[in-house]
Amino acid sequence: MAVLCFVVERAAAFSTGITGLTTSSTGCNQCHSGGSTPSVSLVGPTNVSPGSTTEYVLEITTIGSQTFGGLDAAASGGALSVGGSHSTGTQLVSGEITHTAKKAGSGGVVRFSFLWTAPSAPGTFELRAWGNAVNGNGSSSGDRAAFVSLSVNTGPTPTPTATSTATPTPTATPLSHDAVLLPVAPRNIRIPAGATAPVTKKFAVRVRNVDAKGAAAQNFTVSIVGTTCPSGVVFAGPDFDPKTAGVQSTITLNPQQTNPAVVEVSVDRTTITSLKPNLPFRCVVELHADADVMGNTDPSPSNNNVPVELNFFDLGDPAQATPGEAWLARAPPTTMVIPSAQVTKTLKKPVVVANGDTMEAALGVNVDLSACPWLTALVDMVPKTAVTEPNVNVAPGKTKAGAIAWSADGSLVNTPNPKAPLRCVATVAVDGPASPDPEPSNDETKVIIDVLDKNDQ
Repeated sequence: MAVLCFVVERAAAFSTGITGLTTSSTGCNQCHSGGSTPSVSLVGPTNVSPGSTTEYVLEITTIGSQTFGGLDAAASGGALSVGGSHSTGTQLVSGEITHTAKKAGSGGVVRFSFLWTAPSAPGTFELRAWGNAVNGNGSSSGDRAAFVSLSVNTGPTPTPTATSTATPTPTATPLSHDAVLLPVAPRNIRIPAGATAPVTKKFAVRVRNVDAKGAAAQNFTVSIVGTTCPSGVVFAGPDFDPKTAGVQSTITLNPQQTNPAVVEVSVDRTTITSLKPNLPFRCVVELHADADVMGNTDPSPSNNNVPVELNFFDLGDPAQATPGEAWLARAPPTTMVIPSAQVTKTLKKPVVVANGDTMEAALGVNVDLSACPWLTALVDMVPKTAVTEPNVNVAPGKTKAGAIAWSADGSLVNTPNPKAPLRCVATVAVDGPASPDPEPSNDETKVIIDVLDKNDQ
């Protein structure tokens, strides 16, 4: 059996090619998320002669800003080589075909060609393909992959006929199991004064199978796909069964069933750069959930990833002055439900800023919604007054609470599954008297916004 898997730029580190992903059950989607699922097809003949060399083309339909692609192709029989009508930007590495750089689409399609020399013995071979449409922003966000397969028979050369009809290229119906990773509130980790050994804490993350009732149970896997934390912050898990030796990162869930997995965080205080006991060092770990099924295409991929904010307070830090310091203390995850017969929904949620300076300071809050085109946000740091005010004076060492009015536009939202929200991550940041301030890691927080539209259900 020949196995061909096509994978697009997994991260900036793989922009010049990647191999060895053909056995992955989730393909590119184990890391890439947040984009729209492309249409992917594999074009080429389904009957070839033994020992013959044939061109195949992977076509990836571009969507919105996802205008680039790449590939990883492998074969368990025969041999691959560079060639064909769309071979520009491909290379042979360790017997596999991969890209040399992300490739731009033409006419709404990214095309990669390669040559496959069939084995000399007759047989039936399956060509399998992952195609990923990426936005080329240098990260794994805003991308998404889909799966396609094609069976190819090798045998005696068919007897030519006077007329022939081109064999249509079949496209397999993709598997579609739906996982939702539920939001996790920011976690505060306090390091005791005088601690010399690493400090260990745990938190839970919950995955839900939102397949329709009556569907078969499926295996789901949760994994850590990235972090901004320093090397002294070490993660173990996620583990669905901490009482059993080893890490059990996969679990079987019935439709509508939810189960927690435990993530363990171990921190070496010498790697944390906090400045005083009540001033946190902040970093983020990102988790991903997906059905552990080869070729699965999650119908609502935006809710497969969750960033978890970690705030480290070192109680052994000296109580030193931090002039110009301000930090974003709180902005919780938000779930919004647009009622039937309504187009929009507005929901107010708290936002808390803190002044770490030795003097009173005017602090402001701004919201970056570049990843949330269906949302608007209005900040009011003095909600008891009639005028909306994004700034507020805060005494030294004190906090002030305001509100963010999040508004969702239902005309831009599509959530046919009532258990599978459309998700985006907004960045909420504080503006203080100094830029950058003494501890910039805590100047912003990532806020998960989940939206469900009852009009779609």
